[in-house]
Parts: sequence; structure tokens; C-alpha cells
Amino acid sequence: MSDKDVAVNETPVLEQIGTLLRETREAKEITLDTVQEETKIRLYYLQALEQGNKELLPGDVYLKGFLKNYANFLGLPGEELVRRYSQSQDQENKATPEHISWKVPS
Repeated sequence: MSDKDVAVNETPVLEQIGTLLRETREAKEITLDTVQEETKIRLYYLQALEQGNKELLPGDVYLKGFLKNYANFLGLPGEELVRRYSQSQDQENKATPEHISWKVPS
């Protein structure tokens, strides 16, 4: 296995998807401004998607909608990319369970 293979496997799924979106857009010579006009997704959110920066997006429901819309616009399988992102989140949530504690009323 090469160093590049290891790096890709360790890269979070959203970052991998963001790279795919950016590289596809650039290969088609489409500007982010054009994507914004056609998809009605704000430039700020398009940039966050391409960077794989979940913290800059307004929430998971919006993230999935933006991702599907943007991918479909580029001719990519939007639903498949959303499914892969969702699966990665499910695995992440199982790997790091939240510990919830509260005081039981007496």
C-alpha cells in the first residue's frame, strides 16, 4: 500500500467528497459563482462542502441537501454520495458514543 493510499483512507469521508466535487467542477471548468447561480446554494456553503468543513454548514439536513443538489448539478450520483456520507456519520457515532447522565428524581 502506498503512502497516498493510506492518506486517502484516513481522510474523513466529507473531505473526500469535497475533493471530488471540487475536482469535478474544475475539470468541467465551472466557476463556483456559476454553481451558486444554478443551484441556489450560497457560495459560502459551496466552499465549505468542497473543503469538507462540516462546522461551516447549517446542519446535517442542509448538508445532505446541498451535497445532493451540488453533486447532481455536476453529473455525479448525489444520492450515493449522501448515502456514503450518512454511513460515515453512523460509523463515527457508533465509535464515539455520547455519555449522557442526569439526576433521577426521587
